Amino acid sequence: EIAKRYVPSVGKTSSVKPDPDATMLRLDCFFDTICLLFGINVVRLNVKKYRCEIIMKSNLCDLIRTHAFEVKPSGEYFTLKSGAQSKYYLDCRNLNLIPEGLHLVVNQIQQRIDKTVKKYDAIGGPSLGADTMIGGLLYLAGPKSVLRGFLVRPESKGHGKISRIVGPLQSGDNCVLIEDVTTTGGSLISAIEVVRAFGANVIQVIAVVDRE
Repeated sequence: EIAKRYVPSVGKTSSVKPDPDATMLRLDCFFDTICLLFGINVVRLNVKKYRCEIIMKSNLCDLIRTHAFEVKPSGEYFTLKSGAQSKYYLDCRNLNLIPEGLHLVVNQIQQRIDKTVKKYDAIGGPSLGADTMIGGLLYLAGPKSVLRGFLVRPESKGHGKISRIVGPLQSGDNCVLIEDVTTTGGSLISAIEVVRAFGANVIQVIAVVDRE
């Protein structure tokens, strides 16, 4: 909030793509002065973290445009899963199958979870869009973490285990659900219903891209 008050370019929208390095350089200078005046270091540490988040989001947007965004030629349309037609298509599965893309996505998701959820037992989402992201988040959690991952199939199989839940989800678990792209929310709503029917609780939902 202080930054928005004293650095005009922070927190404002513009048709011109912002330069995160230039903006954060002004922020760094401003907060360096604050640190000198009040003899504190914590603000400086917070600015570095904020700078990192800004740059990561900017890089992620660039990667989405490069690897996940497609536009049809004039007169042609994509048919979305919802049945609607669109001139453009977002497929974040392509983004999540390159190292830099998956790294940025899972770090942004983890930052959002850390800000909004105090305690959760499992993280999952609709397959196939969430598959790579779940794997990335479990890897990020580390080998000693007790976090459980799971996937929700679009429909039950006709063989083997018929459950739509894949993974060690347990009844009573508090869960975070993630999705790569949300249009109408149909896939997430279906996944929420499946998880609740299983006996677990959905406490947070996160989408990488909201088409709306």
